[in-house]
Amino acid sequence: MSKIKLITRTAILLALAIIFQNFRYFIGALPFSTYIIGSLVNLVIFIATGSVGLLSGIIVCLVTPIVALFQGHLPHFLLAPVTMLGNSVLAVTFYLFLKSKFSKPFNMLLGVIAGALIKWVFMYWFGIKVILKLFIPELPAQKAAVISASFNTPQIITALIGGLLAIIIIKMLKTDKT
Repeated sequence: MSKIKLITRTAILLALAIIFQNFRYFIGALPFSTYIIGSLVNLVIFIATGSVGLLSGIIVCLVTPIVALFQGHLPHFLLAPVTMLGNSVLAVTFYLFLKSKFSKPFNMLLGVIAGALIKWVFMYWFGIKVILKLFIPELPAQKAAVISASFNTPQIITALIGGLLAIIIIKMLKTDKT
């Protein structure tokens, strides 16, 4: 793929992820908004990684937490690097399975499942057990509980939903070479 195509496709996918993040302003802080927006952002990470390349996926992984921080969705700046790394772990794991010859024809599905599990473990352990407990223990209990909840089960659920939808879209993109 040429550099121009890589940059263009990455920019389009990044813009789409940012548009999805701005859905917060339309759907509000409903209990399920994290699942909708998180799934859509993870969908873009998977599509960028699977159809454009790992660099594209990593760029989306690095920019979207900054947007979330400025939107006030991440209540502490130390959680942005955790989210960046957690999303990057997801993209790298998916990419490794995608390129694996060992796991064909299930490489994308296994990559989604393994990536979601590893991201969840990373986000839970590093976000809650390290950052929350060691670096920002002075956070009010209610705010800490919200962070603990969002860095837990929603991470694996949104990664799985986004990944499963991405498999369908990536396969459609590969078959439609017009």
